[in-house]
Amino acid sequence: MAQTKRKSFKGYIPDNGIEFTLESASDPEKTQTIICRPALPGTVLMEVVAILGGTGGDMAEAMGKFFYSAMDPVNYKAFREFTDEPTNGISIEVLGEIAAFLVEEYTARPTE
Repeated sequence: MAQTKRKSFKGYIPDNGIEFTLESASDPEKTQTIICRPALPGTVLMEVVAILGGTGGDMAEAMGKFFYSAMDPVNYKAFREFTDEPTNGISIEVLGEIAAFLVEEYTARPTE
């Protein structure tokens, strides 16, 4: 009888997080620094990457889940308050740039 091949895989969480700063369009002094988790589950990144070529509704849902997963509740609340404020001028294009930056950072991280 053939022996089953076996391998173990260990997760990895970097020590340092990722941060970015939001700047208001109406007031250059108004900024919000957002600190993201140091790592995300690979499945979340896979979903986002798979949907990036999709249509508006699917992409918006994936971006929302991605931002929620990338931030702890305090930072997510600060992010939503800043981005939801019309006078800050954070457009869907800017949100896309933020998502692209975070995907790039998360996928560029070493695995060991």
